[in-house]
Amino acid sequence: MATEQWIDGVLADSFPASDPPPWTPAVTYPVPVTSTPAIDVVVLDSPAPRTFVQKFVSFVAAMGVVLLVPALMIGLPFALAWRALLSIAQSRPRPLEALSPLER
Repeated sequence: MATEQWIDGVLADSFPASDPPPWTPAVTYPVPVTSTPAIDVVVLDSPAPRTFVQKFVSFVAAMGVVLLVPALMIGLPFALAWRALLSIAQSRPRPLEALSPLER
């Protein structure tokens, strides 16, 4: 008898822990089936054929981009190095003979 009362007491104390969490649904409902597809199908017609001028302009623009990237990758470090050298050359002190009378 004391054992049953002890079990009942333990069960009563642990009652909230035995409840399922509120985010788990007790009842699941099937997803309704619709007759319309979930994704709309778009049919694209082939575009009109491009003229030679349109193809040529597109090709020239693509080549401009292709040639611009390596030129920047190679030319930019040289330009920055040249600027640094000029900055160093201008910051060197000049000899007194090179100064004008007003600068002395």
